[in-house]
Amino acid sequence: VQGCDYTTSPPFTACGSDGGGNLTDDPLFVDQTPFAGGAQLGGNNRLTIGSPAVDVGDNSLVKAGVTIDLDNRPRIVDGDGNSTATVDMGAYEVPFACPTTNGTTLRVDKDATGANTGLTWTDALPTLQDALLLYDACPEKVDEIWVAEGIYYPDRGGYFGDPSTTPLADRRDRSFQLTNDGTGGVKIYGGFAGTENSTGERGDPASNVTVLSGDIQQNDVTNAAGILLDPGGIVGTNSNHVLLENDPTCAPSGPTDCPIIDRFSVTGGDAWTGGVDGSTAAEQGGGMWSLNGVTTLSEVRFQGNQAIRGGGLHLGNISENLLIRVEFENNWARDGGGMAVVDESSANLDTVTFRGNKAMAK
Repeated sequence: VQGCDYTTSPPFTACGSDGGGNLTDDPLFVDQTPFAGGAQLGGNNRLTIGSPAVDVGDNSLVKAGVTIDLDNRPRIVDGDGNSTATVDMGAYEVPFACPTTNGTTLRVDKDATGANTGLTWTDALPTLQDALLLYDACPEKVDEIWVAEGIYYPDRGGYFGDPSTTPLADRRDRSFQLTNDGTGGVKIYGGFAGTENSTGERGDPASNVTVLSGDIQQNDVTNAAGILLDPGGIVGTNSNHVLLENDPTCAPSGPTDCPIIDRFSVTGGDAWTGGVDGSTAAEQGGGMWSLNGVTTLSEVRFQGNQAIRGGGLHLGNISENLLIRVEFENNWARDGGGMAVVDESSANLDTVTFRGNKAMAK
């Protein structure tokens, strides 16, 4: 038992004897919520990358026939990058390890069936959240993230676990978060077929459509590519923001080393439902909410998002964003159907199109 102490909560009367093989270090859970009243309330006991509980179990003790963990991910994988698959301690397996070299490009393909290392298209990671997790957890190791065509949802992958076991209210708060690992902001490129060796090998922007969707229940009314024609197609519960940036280390110096989002369709963000007056973050920026950040958006289409303020995009608190060949189509809001720029923020626009957006009461 980690931290077993007779004098603290929970009130154990005996901790047993140490028979060896126990960890005394912090297990580095995702969210180790303190105990209260003899029970742990909330929290997330999945292991983070780098936890001392990763790859230190005994494969021979895994029950025959058990091949997945509680998140329905493979039970025995190489989680520390030593090329040997060893079971983790605990109920959840860390599904991947940090790349071994700096400046790695991670590949993401929802249809990949390989080793899920992200190092090749064959072994691509299945979710964008997995790649963002590695970017955050492995400073300097990840330079770019390439994403193959298809639809990606912010409640899939990463440390979030199995969506089927998570309340919708919690999943609504999930977004693809753009961060800075200390060496520069994350750079994410879509529009790949899944065979390319450079961003220049991608075809026409209209091909290999890569969609970031807030449709976490996967029941919205969309076109064949998974894009809402307008927010009237939202059914049930969607993410508040599809993309989110709140990273003061990037502002206001300019976009040189800050996040880049290139060649994506952003759809299905809903910061309107349950909103009141647009004064809170949950009511702003259905497609993307940017606070005190500097992001370059290139060949991005915001379509079918809604919010009280800034249906497609909301820039606040001295954000400085560069938009190149960006389209805003059929986004709705009370203020700023396509985009809202407030709080001394600015947007540099280069070939930006606004089409069919609505600022209206609802």
